[in-house]
Amino acid sequence: MISFRGQKVCSVNAKEFYPMIALVSDHPASLIEMNPFCHCDVLTYNKLRHWGLNAALISDIFQYERNNENSRYFLLTTQNDDFDQISQPSILSIAKTTSMADDEVMIDMIQVNPWYISRRDWKDSKLPFKTFVECGKVTIQAFKNTFVNKDLWLHAPKNLINYFKKLGFEIVKSPDDKGDALMKFSKNIK
Repeated sequence: MISFRGQKVCSVNAKEFYPMIALVSDHPASLIEMNPFCHCDVLTYNKLRHWGLNAALISDIFQYERNNENSRYFLLTTQNDDFDQISQPSILSIAKTTSMADDEVMIDMIQVNPWYISRRDWKDSKLPFKTFVECGKVTIQAFKNTFVNKDLWLHAPKNLINYFKKLGFEIVKSPDDKGDALMKFSKNIK
């Protein structure tokens, strides 16, 4: 367990997958906002370094930018109560947003727990009993629920442009030489 003082922002349904029977079911999940001024919350992000380079980057940004009042930091977790202690295995994704204007929010980064996105060479006898799928999609849905009256913006790498199009984002600026496209989800799109 991790000492934690986050606040629940919204509830969503994560997708729980049972590979042995090929069944997907809804599992209640919570989007939690972390407080960059709380030492316990900074430690929580630091403990995610085992996720790899991207989580370490997010952890560093969390510490470096915590004085930016326009930035917000989130966890998507399958835990739905007792938010004083967050179980590390329950964390599905971590994310950062920045308010750009009164009605616009930039999704700066989303990092899904690699356990749920890695393609492992499971042997039939070693398949996990259950896992979670579509964690990125659920995180985006949580942001749509949280920022219901705001347009969402993000920079999408070339290989994820079609993924974000399926989630309702439109290309505002085509990919540049770095390969990122500026995309927008408009609050007016239904």
